[in-house]
Amino acid sequence: GTGKLSSYSYGFEAAGSIAGGILIVVLLLIFLDNRSVWIFLFGANIPAIIHSSRFLRNRYYRLVIILLSFSLLVLWISADPGSHFEKKFLAGKELLASADTPYGRLVATGSDGQVNFFENSSPLFSSGDIVSTEEPVHLGMSFAPDPQKILVVAGGNPGFINELMKYSPGTIDYVTADPWAFRVIAEVLDIPEADALNLAFTDPLIFLREPGKSYDVILVLTPPPSTAAANRYYTTDFYDLCRRHLEDEGMLLTSLPGGGNYLNEADLQLHSLIYSTLSETFNSVEIISLNNNYFIAGNRELTPDLFRHHQLLEGKNDYYNQNYLQPDLTAFRSEQLASQLYPDTGVNSTLFPRGYYIQLRSWLSLFGFRMDYFLYPFLFLLLLFLIFLKPVQVGIFTGGFTVSAMQFLLMISFQSLYGDIYLAVALFIAVFMG
Repeated sequence: GTGKLSSYSYGFEAAGSIAGGILIVVLLLIFLDNRSVWIFLFGANIPAIIHSSRFLRNRYYRLVIILLSFSLLVLWISADPGSHFEKKFLAGKELLASADTPYGRLVATGSDGQVNFFENSSPLFSSGDIVSTEEPVHLGMSFAPDPQKILVVAGGNPGFINELMKYSPGTIDYVTADPWAFRVIAEVLDIPEADALNLAFTDPLIFLREPGKSYDVILVLTPPPSTAAANRYYTTDFYDLCRRHLEDEGMLLTSLPGGGNYLNEADLQLHSLIYSTLSETFNSVEIISLNNNYFIAGNRELTPDLFRHHQLLEGKNDYYNQNYLQPDLTAFRSEQLASQLYPDTGVNSTLFPRGYYIQLRSWLSLFGFRMDYFLYPFLFLLLLFLIFLKPVQVGIFTGGFTVSAMQFLLMISFQSLYGDIYLAVALFIAVFMG
């Protein structure tokens, strides 16, 4: 009967949603770029469009729909509108390379001899930025008397490797989660080669869960916790894994963007949170304020000595040397920053991402947006809406509300735990649609 046919229809729709999500995640997003995925899916739907058009009585309408579908497909294949908009966004710059990866969109541009990298339209790093490459590496190494075994957790900037090679270490394990991005970077920049260098394209947390290796220095050179994925590298869970891989005299370096001599309320909260989180795991934590604000952590007493290896580095650094950095001024700024931190801020964890929340709230405040201005009116209107609903309608509304909230929470939790929701979002949507 009609009821049985409807149940079959919903069943086939659910099966198609799940199959489509699996196909997108397992095959298309890994082997094709976004434009090719769109062309593939649109082309795959043209037979369905032709079949459905049979039910239109007017044959001219059928012909128009079929011709329009084929025209859109040909236009997308030949014109590449995505590239057109990308060139508009990068006006005045040369587009050197671009790629869609399971982590987002990566673009490399050239301007006056400098190569700039953007991920999802946000600046990632630039070649020739000697401050950003020299400062964290040489500051971290200055806390290690004889740094031979080094672990770098970074987003793909090969400039860090060049700086580390100045110490002639025995081992450099360079871990980055996005091999697709690294391939794009390798197209336009020279990647250093050395027997001591081991490139590991895997999630840093998965890498650290493997037992065995221990390090003298761990450099965490990742973006600030402005996303749920980036927040993973500023949590008690991550720091505990790092501690297990440190030698007794080893140390860890991480950082947050500096604010000169002034930090606003949100920045102070974030710095206090990271300091408190590190202190939960390590016996000793130092703050060094330079271009960025650096946190040095270890299980031994840490004594700042900015130029411990100055004889080894004599004439090799352009920025990090005694001509530019003044130890007394640095010590004063560092003490001033440490004295401003709040003592009781809790800790940042994977499933309770306080750092991400602080960054999000700070970003919203730039536009004068406060969460409570939106939340309380929304709850009032929601309650008012529910009062006038019938019991059956309340049940249906509650079911939809619960499923939608559960989907959002699971996606945020997945991003916090694994950091690649971009790849898995199609599967989440398909499962919940099914």
